[in-house]
Amino acid sequence: MERIGSRRNWRILRLLMLRKREKREELGLVVVEGRRECLRALRCGLPLVEAYVDKSLLGSELEGELSAQCPVFLLDDGVFEKVSVRENGDGAMALAKIPRPELPKSLRPNPLILLCEAMEKPGNVGALLRTADAVGCSLVIIADALTDLWNPNAIRASQGAIFSVPAVSCGGGEALDFLRANGVAIVGTSPAAEKSHWDSMPAGPVAIAVGNEHGGLSDFWLRNADVLLRVPMFGRMSDSLNVATAAAICLYEVARVRALGR
Repeated sequence: MERIGSRRNWRILRLLMLRKREKREELGLVVVEGRRECLRALRCGLPLVEAYVDKSLLGSELEGELSAQCPVFLLDDGVFEKVSVRENGDGAMALAKIPRPELPKSLRPNPLILLCEAMEKPGNVGALLRTADAVGCSLVIIADALTDLWNPNAIRASQGAIFSVPAVSCGGGEALDFLRANGVAIVGTSPAAEKSHWDSMPAGPVAIAVGNEHGGLSDFWLRNADVLLRVPMFGRMSDSLNVATAAAICLYEVARVRALGR
């Protein structure tokens, strides 16, 4: 195992450059930080290029699994702190090739899809992916994204679910054509909708569409949705929910409706 003790090492400089979206897209590489995230990346078959550990991981099971997949470098404490984007890094980091998935040619029977339009905050993207994994979504579509899936904060917020849930970024028109071609009903979410999420949730193939943090769904999706639903709010002050919370409520309502149908 090669040791890296300099913060000016070219591998370290590359890790720092990959904090920027344009560099991730240019090089096709992403940094995966955290023991849990690295382990889940391994379990899900993400192609790892290199891994980096501090002395606390020497001889560990994770270090052994990483070594079986790719070259592993030992970073001095100060060097690991330099490349870590977390306040209290846990000594594990990997460099991986960014997957480039496209919309699938077919869907499994009765799919449940989460469509997220124009997401801006990577933490919300990660939380949405984590929820999608928990509820068993067939696919997550990030339409007209304003942030990339592979932002370090998205990976962290997903707790590794980003590696297990099929997630595709594409344009809104392409996403709509795909859903129509596969007979998937589109449920748009809007605080202005007349019906609540527990009134008219389809039990068949369905895509729950949520909009970005500031404006909600655009007119494009509001016009093309098969049904518009809202999550009722009964308090006096709040007039909206976090997008990941709203998506979770609606996705689990689909799961409940399907369970009752069985």
